[in-house]
Amino acid sequence: MNRPHPVGLFRSASNRHRLRTLPSTNVAVFCGLLLFSGSEWLPSARAIQDSNSDASASHEVSSRVEDKVRELDERIALLNIDQQMRLEEAREVRKRAADQDQQWKSLVGQIDSVKTHEEELARQNKKVEVATTELDKAQTELTQAQADLEAAQKRFEAAQTAVNKAQNEVTNATQPLAEIQAQLDALRPQLPQIRESAEREEVASRKLHQEIDALEAQVAAIAAEQQTLTSEIEQRMREAGSWISFSEQIAPIFYQQCVSCHNARNAKGQYNMVNFAGILADGESGLAIVPGDALASPLYQHIADGWMPLDADPLNEEQRTLIGQWIDRGARLDANLDAHASLIRIMPRKVQPAPPAVYRTPVPVTALATARSGEWLASSGYHEVLIWSLPNGKLSRRIANVAERVHGLDLHADDRRMLVASGTPGQLGEVKLFDSQSGELLADLLVSEDAMFSAVFSPSGDRIAAAGADGRVTVFAVADLSSPQFVIENHADWVNSVAWSADGKSLVTASRDKTAKVFDADSGVLKLTFSEHGRNVTQALFLPGDQEVISGSDDGKLRIWKINDGKQVSEHVGLKSTVAALQSLGDAQFVSVGAESLIRTHSSSTGETLQQTKLPTEWCSSLSGGAQQPFIYVGDQAGAIHQLNREDLAPLRSWPAVP
Repeated sequence: MNRPHPVGLFRSASNRHRLRTLPSTNVAVFCGLLLFSGSEWLPSARAIQDSNSDASASHEVSSRVEDKVRELDERIALLNIDQQMRLEEAREVRKRAADQDQQWKSLVGQIDSVKTHEEELARQNKKVEVATTELDKAQTELTQAQADLEAAQKRFEAAQTAVNKAQNEVTNATQPLAEIQAQLDALRPQLPQIRESAEREEVASRKLHQEIDALEAQVAAIAAEQQTLTSEIEQRMREAGSWISFSEQIAPIFYQQCVSCHNARNAKGQYNMVNFAGILADGESGLAIVPGDALASPLYQHIADGWMPLDADPLNEEQRTLIGQWIDRGARLDANLDAHASLIRIMPRKVQPAPPAVYRTPVPVTALATARSGEWLASSGYHEVLIWSLPNGKLSRRIANVAERVHGLDLHADDRRMLVASGTPGQLGEVKLFDSQSGELLADLLVSEDAMFSAVFSPSGDRIAAAGADGRVTVFAVADLSSPQFVIENHADWVNSVAWSADGKSLVTASRDKTAKVFDADSGVLKLTFSEHGRNVTQALFLPGDQEVISGSDDGKLRIWKINDGKQVSEHVGLKSTVAALQSLGDAQFVSVGAESLIRTHSSSTGETLQQTKLPTEWCSSLSGGAQQPFIYVGDQAGAIHQLNREDLAPLRSWPAVP
């Protein structure tokens, strides 16, 4: 009996439906049963017919098997479909995978290409670096070669010039040889006679020099005798009560009432009254004073009738009487005084007015000086110097008996002696030496017709240089302050500042005549004039090494120049106003302030600004501090003192410089 085909078990729609709804796990089981349908696991129809088993039981079993087979066939069919679907899906995925692989490989290729380019770029950069190094080296060698070539060219030109000059000198020297030889040939026979004449002339010359020496000795003796007689006359007249001192009684009247119109620059009537010699000299109309006869003296006549002083109140009766008596008694000069010294220099020194106990308003701080000990600071005041305790900035003491405005302060290395340069505008200037601790006046060095601006000790402390509106620089020896060593009169206008070189061998000045000058400090001989500023030169200072000077002016420019030839090294134009003060920091730097609110440190080699700080003021006017000080102090026109850190110019504090 043939076995039914298993596929037939699934032909009904209901069976197909059951197949679709079978779980996937059952499909696998069913497939396994189907594979073994011809084996002992699936009984044959013949075995079933031959069986003597219970018919109903057999029928039930057969029915269950057929159902199971159909179920398995359906599941197999479903698996076939699913397999086809999976195969189709796999083909699609494989296609996409192929595309993706191609894209991935393309990207990997690009990545490899980038890496290859990066490596190539690195190789090229290395080549560029090597080439650049070689280029820099070549350019350096080229620059050096050009410099060597230029130097060689200059040497060649200089040598060529020297050769030409030497050739010209040889030619010039050779040309007169024949003439000189002819003259010599003509003179040789006359030589004995010439020698004899020369000996006679030498003897005569010696006699004349001896006569000059004798006459000069006689002049000196006469002068000494005159001085002796003058002193005796003065002494006898003093004893008789008839002596009138020119320096003490007459000179102050003439200085206050007459010199403003009768001076070297403005000699009205060609009559200059700045000194005793000028007063007794001729004026436009002849002698102004006839010694011994006041009524015959035009000067006295003009004073007596009130015509002089012109455009001013007449002298009072006491002054007129005193001048008349002085003329009648011989119009004499005090003994031992220089007739050519200016009146103010021979007049007795007067004690200056006392400063106010309390200032109504701050006065400009025009000068500062810091003690080397760092314990105190001196500042300018009104008719005084104020001493401030550091670091608290409290007023410690006051030193009076100075002119109205203090323009210059300097301390000796011992901190015990203090120079003060001051002035009362249009009236007088003074330089005085004080004991900085007690305030005692140690020396009244000099007085001038106008303000003194600067007085400084030499680095060794054994000399003093002072300068002011009279256009002169006066040098004293500290060991003998009775009279100056010498006076320099080389400027045509105010000398605003004077400074020593570190070795004490030179002085540099800054003047309103638009120049800065360097002088020999031992003789006062002019060594160099620097004229590049073209404006009022306010400050000048030697830079470390003493071979260069930094100077500043009203044009706001700082110029560095060499003292051997006066050639400018550099120019700095960063300032916007007058350079008010300069201070060396001793370490290749210097500091400056001007008529503005900024303080700056500069390179000593170029003048370039290294750093700057804005201060709470509108106008800085003075500086103090240096290489040995941790702080810098700045004074301003508003009357305040500012303390700054030296290293970074950081402002630390400020206080009003008033009692």
